Amino acid sequence: MIFDFYDFSDEIIAKKKSYAEYLYVKANQFLDSGDKIDSRLAYNSFVELEKLTPSYKNASNLKRDAYI
Repeated sequence: MIFDFYDFSDEIIAKKKSYAEYLYVKANQFLDSGDKIDSRLAYNSFVELEKLTPSYKNASNLKRDAYI
């Protein structure tokens, strides 16, 4: 029995990068609103972003800003 294997690596990497950019943009929008609840949402988004892609742009600095 022969199996055809398909390599999804490139697609997974592309989607991961796309999702990281989405989280970064969304978290910055939350952070820019100046609302306390939005700051919490921004912080959570930055935490998720750091789990997905450690050291993504300046996410750790912005996470600190959202926490304060």
